[in-house]
Order: sequence, then C-alpha cells, then structure tokens
Amino acid sequence: GLFYVDANPEMQLLIQVVGPRISAAAARPWGDKPKTSEVVAIGLKGTVDEAEVRALFESCVTTESKSFIQKITERAQVWRRRSEAQQEG
Repeated sequence: GLFYVDANPEMQLLIQVVGPRISAAAARPWGDKPKTSEVVAIGLKGTVDEAEVRALFESCVTTESKSFIQKITERAQVWRRRSEAQQEG
C-alpha cells in the first residue's frame, strides 16, 4: 500500500508484504495527488478480513515514520502468520 507519513510529507511511502518478505521504502513524490493512505490486500477467498486489516492499519497511526514502519511490519507479520494458520487448518 501507499501511505502518507508526516515525517516525509512530499514522498509516498510504499509498503509491500509478500509471503515472508516485508519491505518499506520511499516511492515517488505525491505531486498533485491527494496525500492519503491506501491499502490493497490480496489473498485467498475467506482469508482477508477487511475489518481486521482496517483495525491493523488504524492501530499503526503515528506521526513518526520509523515508528510507523516498525509497527506496520510487526502487525503484518502477525497477520501473515494468522492467514497461513487458517490456510493449514
């Protein structure tokens, strides 16, 4: 997803979680685009709970980019493990 972070207001923050890999990096300038955060969750049918994903990201709201990246990484790992456990069970 793309995120707006106060600590770097001119750049989009791109966070990707693919399997066990998690990456976060400045993407491109916002330019004239509205400065908002957008999450795209892709998963097997029945494994992505929209309310859970929304709560996960809302729990990461902060004004410090390092803290945000750390929080989102930790929570994404928990979410990924939970999804994997559901697939196995």
